[in-house]
Amino acid sequence: MPVLPENRSLWYRLFHRRLYSQPLLSSFDNGLTSSQCKFCSANTEDLQHLFVRCPMKWRVWIDAFNFFSPHLTFTQDDVCSILWSFQQFTFVDNTDLWTLSCCVLSVIWRAYWRFTIDRFPFIDKQLVTRAMSQSATLKWGRFDLD
Repeated sequence: MPVLPENRSLWYRLFHRRLYSQPLLSSFDNGLTSSQCKFCSANTEDLQHLFVRCPMKWRVWIDAFNFFSPHLTFTQDDVCSILWSFQQFTFVDNTDLWTLSCCVLSVIWRAYWRFTIDRFPFIDKQLVTRAMSQSATLKWGRFDLD
């Protein structure tokens, strides 16, 4: 599966639940930092919410997957199954789906921290474009991956 090394590392850390989310950061400073989602104010931001279930991030997934496979509908549970269980689907190229998922995961992670640290706006259309471009570039072999 063509994946950039930093994206592979991110997915590995997500799969093994070794990424920071608001509740974990909150526990480091005795609750001074809120465990709420910074985007939608959900009470608790676990990893599924951080990457998939937050409405702002979910729009990125919907748009990217609609572009990838407009005849199929993916649910939040489908995306979570792809990320945490490497779910396979019929009628799609699963390697391309996993590559795209890894790219979307990466752009969401970077945008999350740019927003958190620099208050840089989270613009879903730009993130979709970036993820699709990265995925297409990987598919056609224009990155030197190793």
